[in-house]
Amino acid sequence: MTPQLLPEMTYGEAKEAHDSLKGLHKAARKILLEIRDRNGWKVLGFESFVDYGEKEWGYSQAYIYRLASAAEIEATLNSPLGELPETYLRPLASIPADERQQVFDAAIANVEKSGKKLTANFIKEAVADYKQRLDQADKENGQLKQKLEDQSQRIYALAETEINKKLPGLLEQRQQDIETQLSQDFQAHIDAKTNEIMRLRGELQRLTDNTDTAGLNSEIIRLNDEIKTEQTRLAQLKSDYAAECGAKIIDEMYEATISQIINGITGSMNDLSQVAEMHPKHKPSKALKARYAVAAKLLMDAHLSLTFLATGTAQKQIMVDK
Repeated sequence: MTPQLLPEMTYGEAKEAHDSLKGLHKAARKILLEIRDRNGWKVLGFESFVDYGEKEWGYSQAYIYRLASAAEIEATLNSPLGELPETYLRPLASIPADERQQVFDAAIANVEKSGKKLTANFIKEAVADYKQRLDQADKENGQLKQKLEDQSQRIYALAETEINKKLPGLLEQRQQDIETQLSQDFQAHIDAKTNEIMRLRGELQRLTDNTDTAGLNSEIIRLNDEIKTEQTRLAQLKSDYAAECGAKIIDEMYEATISQIINGITGSMNDLSQVAEMHPKHKPSKALKARYAVAAKLLMDAHLSLTFLATGTAQKQIMVDK
């Protein structure tokens, strides 16, 4: 069927189609905003959000950003008129998000007063009025700030003048107060030291009058003798301790040597016993017998030396006892 032969739309069909397009347009703005903010363009393999708009939809950089911005602005508004065209929302982009509703409400109020329909011009006028009031408030704030600064400077100047008038007298009075206080404190300190000196002089005189000089000298001599005795005793204790420590060290040296001798003799005797058990019928040669004699002589000498060390008995006496 050719377009010329298509039946004309009814009002209901046209309204439905129109509303569907508006809904799709609004949904498209929201989807573009999400793709921009959540980097959907990057996941799809595009270099940028602008690159995505140009290649996929043929949108210019300015247009795709206006669509996304319109969705962002519309999300901050509570509009009684439902979806608004992008051109209506565009002027609100320069208004802080928390102030947009106030500006939009002012535009709606102007529309109601005029009895006309809402257009972009109403919103532009509300934005311009907001900015004008904002500039006026900034100007008034600046003027008020300047007045406050001027007032502060005047107050400071008056205070400085008043202080300069009274300061010399205050300083002089303060200096006098400090000097008076120092004089009083110093005099009190002198009086205290004077009383202490007088007390010590009286104590010294009392001791001089009541002290038996001869008895005191005798007591001093006795104490000196006790000190010398204790010093001599301490020196003897040190000497005895050193001797005891030296004797202990020597004992340890002897003990180590004797242990070596005992271990050596014990080991040698065990070895000799094992050899004798293994060869009970062996007859030693002259050379071996000579070695036996040397070993016996060494053992005898060791016996005499150890007996002397243990008892302090001379070797001759040990031989006689044997």
